[in-house]
Amino acid sequence: MKILIREGSAAKNFEALVELLHEYPDQIMFCSDDKHPDSLEAGHINQLCARAVEKGIDVFKILKAACINPVQHYKLDVDY
Repeated sequence: MKILIREGSAAKNFEALVELLHEYPDQIMFCSDDKHPDSLEAGHINQLCARAVEKGIDVFKILKAACINPVQHYKLDVDY
């Protein structure tokens, strides 16, 4: 099971869950669903990464949540 840290146009739980990255980096993924198209111009997953960096979370744990965990969880076919 994974924990999705969501920051969409309506549903938002980044502030409530981001600190979990310190202890559970293998179980967390960033999610930006339900975003309005005009808000995508400002960014999506990259915004969550920047906010997590500002909170002092280890950059490798952030990248794991943004990149590695989703690829592994959804078994995406990527070239390494």
